[in-house]
Formats: sequence, C-alpha cells, structure tokens
Amino acid sequence: MIKTLLMNSVFNFYTTNPLHDGKREVTGVKNVALGKKTELAPVKEACKKLGVTVNDMMTCALSIALKRYFISVGDEQTSSCKIAMPVNIRWKPYNTFESVKLENKFAPIAVEIPLLSDPERALPAVYSVTSNMKSKFAEIYATYVGILMMGNIAPASLIAKLNDMVSMSPTLAFSNMPGILTPIHFGD
Repeated sequence: MIKTLLMNSVFNFYTTNPLHDGKREVTGVKNVALGKKTELAPVKEACKKLGVTVNDMMTCALSIALKRYFISVGDEQTSSCKIAMPVNIRWKPYNTFESVKLENKFAPIAVEIPLLSDPERALPAVYSVTSNMKSKFAEIYATYVGILMMGNIAPASLIAKLNDMVSMSPTLAFSNMPGILTPIHFGD
C-alpha cells in the first residue's frame, strides 16, 4: 500500500487547463457563488431510474459543465480533469443515537474524471470512474492512517511541503464541510 499511496500522491502530476495554470498563486481573494436551492427529490428520482447515485449524477453534471465551459473559452482539447474530494471513513456504525460523536474522519483522494459535453456519453464514462472508486477501500483507509501517522512523526515543515506538492495536482477540490447552514439575506 505504501508504494500505491506514494504513486497516487507525490507522483500525481497536474495538467493545465483553463482553470488550472499550474502555478496556483494564492491571492487570498475568495470567489463564492450561490445558486437557487435545488430540490433533491427529482434528482434522487432520476438517479433511481438511471441506476446511479446522486454523487454519480453530480459528478456527471460537473463533467458536462467543465467541458462546455472549457469549449466556451477556446479549449476543445482537454478531455479530463483531476478533482480532489473527501471520502468518509467509517470504522463501524454507531450503536445508538446517544453514542454518536461529532467527528470528521476522512481521507482526501484525487480522481480524474472524463470531460464530455454530451450527457448520454458522460454519465456512463463518469459512472465507470466513480464505480472504480468504490473498489479502492484499502487505499482510502491506508491514506487516512498514513496521514495520521505522518502528522504524528514528521516535522510540520515536511508535511507542509508534501501538502503543497500533492495539492497542485487537482484542478478542483471539494470539501466535506456543510457550507452555509442558514440563508444569506442581501438586503432588499
């Protein structure tokens, strides 16, 4: 597993595209966009009919949106994009409601998704990638344990350097933070 983790993190090089110039100069400027609330029931119903998960469908929507955006800015060549996402670590389910702890245990993983503008071609291609992720149980847990071990034995400067190196690869990163919990009102 150590060899696999090293190959998938340290030696996971980035590719450039309209959203990722390969430099990642951090400006401190926050870019946030809020959309209208989406009702999840129709999405779940569509997923059930198609035999896919909500994550599959949302990743497919991302694939289509990125491909169409890249084409709109003159890049018709980019055919895939690396995204980083947290994968929840569950050692075992909680026995009772009272035993539930507020904790955040996850392993960050990078996934390369195909970019296709046609939904009928995009969903099977994305589904192939997301289904493959589900088979990487050992790798996901090994990543989590490896990060815990490194955090306890390695100097902070080394961890920071490794983090910088690993985080250069993905074009986009998703968080497992819940986001805005109460509506934002922008005045009248």
